[in-house]
Amino acid sequence: MKIKSGLSQQAAEKKCIISRPDPENIRFEVGSDGVGTLLFDVKGRSLNILTTPVMLELEALLDRICTMDSLRFLVVRSGKPGGFMGGADVEEIRNIRTLEEAREKVDRGHAVFEKLQALPVPTLAVVDGICVGGGLELILACDFRFVTDSPVTRLMLPEVKIGIFPGLGGTQRLPRVVGLRAALRMILTGTSLSGKEAFRMGLADACLAADSLDAAIREFTASCPLSRVRRAKQRFERGRKVGLMEKVPFLRKLIFSRASADVMRRTKGRFPAPLAALEVVRKSFGKDLHRGLALEREAFSRIVISSTSKNLIRLFFATQELKKGSLPGAEPTTFSVGRVAVFGTGTMGASLSWLFSRCDIPILMKGHRPESIERGMAAVHSLYRNRVRRRRMSVSDMNEKLARIKTGTGFEGLSEVDFVLEAVSEDPDLKGRLLKEIEKRVPEKAIIATNTSSLSVRELSAHLQRPERFIGTHFFHPADRMLLVEIIPGPSTLPSVIAAVKALVRHMNRYPLVVRDGRGFLVNRILVAYLLEAERCLMDGVPFAAVDRKMEEFGMAVGPFRLLDEVGIPLALSVAGYIEEKKGRRLTTETAVLSVLTERRWFGRKAGRGFYIYGKKGIQENRALIPLLPSLDQGGRVPSDDQIRDRLVLAMANEAAACLADGVVEKPSHLDAAVIFGAGFPAFRGGIIRYAHDQGFDHIRSRLTSLAEVYGSRFNPSPYWENPVSGPDV
Repeated sequence: MKIKSGLSQQAAEKKCIISRPDPENIRFEVGSDGVGTLLFDVKGRSLNILTTPVMLELEALLDRICTMDSLRFLVVRSGKPGGFMGGADVEEIRNIRTLEEAREKVDRGHAVFEKLQALPVPTLAVVDGICVGGGLELILACDFRFVTDSPVTRLMLPEVKIGIFPGLGGTQRLPRVVGLRAALRMILTGTSLSGKEAFRMGLADACLAADSLDAAIREFTASCPLSRVRRAKQRFERGRKVGLMEKVPFLRKLIFSRASADVMRRTKGRFPAPLAALEVVRKSFGKDLHRGLALEREAFSRIVISSTSKNLIRLFFATQELKKGSLPGAEPTTFSVGRVAVFGTGTMGASLSWLFSRCDIPILMKGHRPESIERGMAAVHSLYRNRVRRRRMSVSDMNEKLARIKTGTGFEGLSEVDFVLEAVSEDPDLKGRLLKEIEKRVPEKAIIATNTSSLSVRELSAHLQRPERFIGTHFFHPADRMLLVEIIPGPSTLPSVIAAVKALVRHMNRYPLVVRDGRGFLVNRILVAYLLEAERCLMDGVPFAAVDRKMEEFGMAVGPFRLLDEVGIPLALSVAGYIEEKKGRRLTTETAVLSVLTERRWFGRKAGRGFYIYGKKGIQENRALIPLLPSLDQGGRVPSDDQIRDRLVLAMANEAAACLADGVVEKPSHLDAAVIFGAGFPAFRGGIIRYAHDQGFDHIRSRLTSLAEVYGSRFNPSPYWENPVSGPDV
């Protein structure tokens, strides 16, 4: 877009007094040139948020602006560095409980944004930094939009991720501005756009360098003719980006049909918000704006009070706590690390080296032999090439990050590292010997960590002279995709070490969760109870594919036997045996099937065969396994679908309750976030403790008692159910 010049900078910088003597959240200034500025600077927030007080303040200012004859242009900006607006207040959304309250809040928001859109002067929104949710809906109510090409400028509508959809006019204004297909993509998936992408899409009228922004605003507001303003308003009314496909009814129907199919493929219909948003857009597209806003209000009001929305908002707050949590008196805001050493070049070691290098941390990747290092680096290259192929990064960026990885055998170079992460196989003797050698060669202030899925950090720390600088971590497989990281302090680990590792994990864009040392820590302890119960169902005569289908219908990311294939049969067998041994009993019949698979080297997905066969024809049941299974259903009755579900889900719930009773983790919401991000529990159910809460704790205890009478003491209700945590955390 070309911007004409013609305004004296000196004249533009002459300001009238601020309209309010003591502005709380929004400053309004008018220059002698008649250009006003609404500057959002919400008190006590690092990013502007549209709380109820802010909306009331904005409405009062808009009413005042409507009466100002001297005003000829209005610019909407942010006073926060690096951010325009973060949307509506999620805490307020969480507290909406009734349909009437929801309608009232949506009506108020609609009224304010309609006043902004109907101002008698042209409006220009200027975005430099984050602009999401309600902030994006606000700028859609302006006539023109400028964005910067800064890397921190991102525009998105992420509401579907917390179980709602844009409810401040986004479903109505966005299709008129960018067209139907682009709008649906943003609304239904929460896609994030850079400033350049927003300009190419038509969401922005200009994309500018941040340092030229002020001059561009002065020139535009001085020279923009009224005819252009009228055209902008007319194009909005008609839908400025409506293409041929969107004008033809049959083709428009095809767009909606494909969008619906895509939503169902991604969500399996378990998340109502995107489907509701799609229906609102379908019914209102091409219709009067006010009619569309009424449809949006009704649909949004019903969605925002749904259990799915409340569960996802609770998960949102739990993950925010994990990302921003603090340890009083010891938590640094950042962890400055010069170099990290990773011991291990297998799948986990390679993924961890990739993670560190992606975050621009220099890596020393250590392997036992040169050929193992070659395999490890090949795996790192593959992870980067996948990102390049998906256009998530450029080749030059890939090469720059790969250059941060140095390799070698032995222990050379450890005198220069600040943090060592050992990620060799789950062998306590091997780990103990390696940790002892590492400690001899690293600086005294270096932190040493072991990556383990189940081994005792207390026992491993006994090998070290400085156990206070030692800690356990559990990065989940595959580490390049899994967001949760369990952090396991040893008995002597310093609080400052815990805090530093939490900060480092957050720097890697992962969610750190501190858990108590013990058998399986948190997630694997719960998972093993679930997987062993699946094995018992198999022994009772239920086909493994039927168990998987039932749990996927419940909402699990994959069924238990598919999960065993993904984890790897040998590792699963080892972890299950170790955890159950710590409980004081040995496993025999429960792992008989895993032993059969191991004997035939059907190790799971990596080997191409486990419970399923993985090949060019996709994923198929391993029918060759069926004749090898132990004798099934010996005189018993094959469990029903409901019994299968209850046995597996309540096995998880009871073990989760035991973890809370044992103090493995402090908050139920943190446990729920862990089973969602670490074990694939359905997010729309809010987590295992939230699921139990929704079912009723008394009902859960009663059902466990009934299962214990039939299947044994493993279902005896945990003491937690007698006095469960209540309140907003649950």
